[in-house]
Amino acid sequence: MNERMDFETTKTLRRTHIAAHDFERAHEFIEAAAQHGVATLGHEALLACAVVHNSRPFSGNEALCTKNPPSDRFNHVDAAKELGSDLAPHKRILEIRNKAVAHAGWDYYATDRIELVPSTAGVGMQGKWWHIVNEQIGLEAFARIAAHTPRLCRNRMVDIGSYGYSSIEDSERLR
Repeated sequence: MNERMDFETTKTLRRTHIAAHDFERAHEFIEAAAQHGVATLGHEALLACAVVHNSRPFSGNEALCTKNPPSDRFNHVDAAKELGSDLAPHKRILEIRNKAVAHAGWDYYATDRIELVPSTAGVGMQGKWWHIVNEQIGLEAFARIAAHTPRLCRNRMVDIGSYGYSSIEDSERLR
């Protein structure tokens, strides 16, 4: 093992470790959501938590930081190869996180001003409210994705850490 890994490799190991934990938590939230009725607040909250945790490794949320630029975290993974038939649900989960859970996209939260009768000094609003249950996320596919991805992270950490790669590029050649 390389006694001294470069900063980027160490950063990637740290991020991959965090990603593995996020995926494991997503799986726990999915299992817990399945124990609640679909129309309950508990099911909704647990499913939203699962979406956030499962998507965070792909978010690139560090991109705005110039002092400490982002690592690629998990973006280098060939998701089509690794997830197979679960690729479409995976992409849908990421879209839901980006447009409905983390941000209030217009397609999910359309609102409009309405005229009050008789005209008053107030403002009337109406909205279309998004609900995660309406997305019909298949819990079985979601659970498979969340169960599979921690193994990918651990394999990546072993590849990088155990063999003492001095850079991510070296570890990528192995794949």
